[in-house]
Amino acid sequence: MLFQLVCILAASVQGGLTQDRPTQEVKSVCGEDSILKCKAICKPGVQYQAVRWYKLGEEPSNKESGLLMKRLSSPKSTTQWYAGLEREVELLADDSFDIFLRNVTAVDSGRYKCLLAAPEGEQNQEGQVHLRVTGCLESTDQSEERDTILVLSIVGIVAALLIFTISYVILRNMLLQRSKKYPQEPLLDAPLEKKDLIPASPISSLVFQSIYPHG
Repeated sequence: MLFQLVCILAASVQGGLTQDRPTQEVKSVCGEDSILKCKAICKPGVQYQAVRWYKLGEEPSNKESGLLMKRLSSPKSTTQWYAGLEREVELLADDSFDIFLRNVTAVDSGRYKCLLAAPEGEQNQEGQVHLRVTGCLESTDQSEERDTILVLSIVGIVAALLIFTISYVILRNMLLQRSKKYPQEPLLDAPLEKKDLIPASPISSLVFQSIYPHG
């Protein structure tokens, strides 16, 4: 019953607007809390089944990342969050379609979509709001510059490894070619033959006999 009242009030305030209305922009300062209002227009007399919130990716993909969902068919239903949600988000109140973002940062900037799931035979209603967060220390340009430095560092490391590998291969090939051109001579292990011996002179024989007379 409370959600039906919310729909009636929203329809009366937004009467005359169409689904082609431009996306509303909400500005918030980094570190503050932000409230995003559901811009889906309720059709009077329709009991919507659920309210869902998504964050949209960059155009033209418009990829939807689910935030939260709450069934409206039962007053005792609780808020459910989508798997993989990386930040805290909740409905502003039990009887509200709006969401509450605490301590927003630059990552929270972007487009959000509120969807009211209609029963069979009726049309779903949706509306978008663009959150723009300002005043953050790290801007988008700084983030892109950091990514560029990281990529250049990786490229430099890969280039250094490539140069080292090429230098090593060239040096190894040069050593192999040198060893083939100037092979080492093998050592003589065989005993010397008589023809290889130099005969002693007569003077050397006399000197040897004088030193060793009984030899």
